[in-house]
Amino acid sequence: MVKKILLAALIAGASFSSSANWVGGLSYTNYSDESDISVNSVNASIGYEYASSEQFSLIPELRLGFGLGDDSVRIFGENVDVEIDTFFAFSVRGQYKFENNMYVFAAPSYGKLELSANSSVGSASDSSTEFGIGAGAGYMFNEKTSAEISFEEFDGTDLISFGIRYAF
Repeated sequence: MVKKILLAALIAGASFSSSANWVGGLSYTNYSDESDISVNSVNASIGYEYASSEQFSLIPELRLGFGLGDDSVRIFGENVDVEIDTFFAFSVRGQYKFENNMYVFAAPSYGKLELSANSSVGSASDSSTEFGIGAGAGYMFNEKTSAEISFEEFDGTDLISFGIRYAF
């Protein structure tokens, strides 16, 4: 009996994974705001594509990023190094595919950014949780692999991303 249950679970799992529309990605993002702070991160994403037609789909997606390097700003005569600790976002992208392997998308997002600031006087951390909106375009090299560029805005902070996506 146990063998039959395990076999049924394996068959069900295999049929689920063969019909899956999972999408993963890796991107490089630059964050800049009105105070001229510019920091970068590398982000990983995972989402699931729900196609409503051959051209249009909705993709709920989670993103997690970690800072790369820092930026120095001068505050009250003191150099302050600012860096990203983590970035987390949930978005739902509406994506339209053209017949020439190009696609465009728009996505509302809800994200959290955690920053650290260090100077000779001391250090501090801060986090901000905001709603944002973004849009972008991409090119599909084949059925599985694509490259894209996007722009997002979260309450005065602009994000420009370049990334690779893979469907599995």
